[in-house]
Amino acid sequence: MATVGTQVQSIGPGTVVFVGQIAGKAVISIDHPTLGLRSTYEPVTASVHVGDLVQSGELIGVVAARAGHCAGVCLHLGLKGPTLGDYRNPLDLFEGGFAVLKPLAG
Repeated sequence: MATVGTQVQSIGPGTVVFVGQIAGKAVISIDHPTLGLRSTYEPVTASVHVGDLVQSGELIGVVAARAGHCAGVCLHLGLKGPTLGDYRNPLDLFEGGFAVLKPLAG
Protein backbone atom coordinates (compact mmCIF):
# COMPACT_ATOMS: atom_id res chain seq x y z
CA MET A 1 0.00 0.00 0.00
CA ALA A 2 1.06 3.56 -0.64
CA THR A 3 -0.64 6.59 0.86
CA VAL A 4 -1.21 9.93 -0.86
CA GLY A 5 2.10 11.79 -1.12
CA THR A 6 4.29 8.66 -1.10
CA GLN A 7 7.25 9.12 -3.43
CA VAL A 8 7.20 7.02 -6.63
CA GLN A 9 10.45 5.97 -8.31
CA SER A 10 11.18 4.66 -11.78
CA ILE A 11 11.70 0.89 -11.97
CA GLY A 12 14.61 1.38 -14.38
CA PRO A 13 16.38 3.78 -16.71
CA GLY A 14 14.32 5.12 -19.58
CA THR A 15 12.43 7.94 -21.26
CA VAL A 16 9.14 9.39 -20.06
CA VAL A 17 6.67 8.90 -22.94
CA PHE A 18 3.37 9.91 -21.33
CA VAL A 19 2.26 12.16 -18.48
CA GLY A 20 -1.44 12.92 -18.24
CA GLN A 21 -4.94 11.74 -17.47
CA ILE A 22 -6.46 8.47 -18.64
CA ALA A 23 -10.07 7.86 -17.59
CA GLY A 24 -9.67 10.49 -14.87
CA LYS A 25 -6.50 8.95 -13.43
CA ALA A 26 -3.08 10.64 -13.35
CA VAL A 27 -0.72 8.31 -15.28
CA ILE A 28 3.00 8.23 -16.10
CA SER A 29 4.49 5.86 -18.73
CA ILE A 30 8.20 5.21 -19.19
CA ASP A 31 9.92 3.28 -22.00
CA HIS A 32 12.87 1.20 -20.78
CA PRO A 33 14.81 0.22 -23.94
CA THR A 34 17.55 -1.62 -22.04
CA LEU A 35 14.85 -3.80 -20.45
CA GLY A 36 12.65 -4.01 -23.56
CA LEU A 37 9.70 -2.88 -21.42
CA ARG A 38 7.29 -0.01 -20.75
CA SER A 39 6.15 0.74 -17.22
CA THR A 40 3.03 2.64 -16.15
CA TYR A 41 2.28 4.18 -12.77
CA GLU A 42 -1.09 5.48 -11.52
CA PRO A 43 -2.45 7.49 -9.80
CA VAL A 44 0.71 9.63 -9.68
CA THR A 45 1.17 13.41 -9.66
CA ALA A 46 4.19 13.72 -11.96
CA SER A 47 7.41 15.57 -11.26
CA VAL A 48 8.69 14.58 -14.72
CA HIS A 49 7.71 15.60 -18.26
CA VAL A 50 7.43 13.78 -21.60
CA GLY A 51 10.93 13.39 -23.05
CA ASP A 52 12.72 13.41 -19.68
CA LEU A 53 15.40 10.77 -19.23
CA VAL A 54 15.17 9.01 -15.86
CA GLN A 55 17.44 6.64 -14.00
CA SER A 56 16.54 3.54 -12.01
CA GLY A 57 15.14 4.64 -8.66
CA GLU A 58 14.74 8.29 -9.70
CA LEU A 59 11.77 10.16 -8.24
CA ILE A 60 9.06 10.57 -10.90
CA GLY A 61 6.18 11.83 -8.74
CA VAL A 62 4.00 11.15 -5.72
CA VAL A 63 0.91 9.02 -5.20
CA ALA A 64 -2.14 11.19 -5.99
CA ALA A 65 -5.47 11.28 -4.22
CA ARG A 66 -8.10 9.23 -6.01
CA ALA A 67 -11.59 8.02 -5.23
CA GLY A 68 -12.54 4.47 -6.02
CA HIS A 69 -11.60 1.01 -4.91
CA CYS A 70 -8.37 2.02 -3.19
CA ALA A 71 -9.35 5.60 -2.23
CA GLY A 72 -5.84 7.05 -2.33
CA VAL A 73 -4.01 4.22 -0.58
CA CYS A 74 -2.51 2.31 -3.49
CA LEU A 75 -0.23 2.55 -6.48
CA HIS A 76 -0.92 0.63 -9.68
CA LEU A 77 2.22 -0.48 -11.52
CA GLY A 78 1.85 -1.90 -15.00
CA LEU A 79 4.50 -3.57 -17.14
CA LYS A 80 4.33 -4.31 -20.85
CA GLY A 81 6.65 -5.98 -23.33
CA PRO A 82 7.42 -4.71 -26.84
CA THR A 83 4.48 -6.31 -28.67
CA LEU A 84 0.76 -5.59 -28.55
CA GLY A 85 -0.88 -7.41 -25.65
CA ASP A 86 2.46 -8.49 -24.14
CA TYR A 87 1.58 -7.69 -20.53
CA ARG A 88 4.02 -8.78 -17.84
CA ASN A 89 3.86 -9.33 -14.10
CA PRO A 90 5.62 -6.31 -12.55
CA LEU A 91 6.37 -8.34 -9.43
CA ASP A 92 8.94 -10.26 -11.49
CA LEU A 93 11.15 -7.15 -11.09
CA PHE A 94 11.05 -7.25 -7.30
CA GLU A 95 12.73 -10.01 -5.34
CA GLY A 96 10.35 -11.25 -2.68
CA GLY A 97 7.52 -8.98 -3.85
CA PHE A 98 3.88 -9.74 -3.29
CA ALA A 99 0.51 -8.56 -4.54
CA VAL A 100 -2.35 -7.32 -2.40
CA LEU A 101 -5.79 -7.89 -3.86
CA LYS A 102 -8.65 -5.85 -2.44
CA PRO A 103 -12.18 -7.26 -2.25
CA LEU A 104 -14.93 -5.61 -4.24
CA ALA A 105 -17.20 -3.36 -2.18
CA GLY A 106 -20.57 -4.81 -1.26
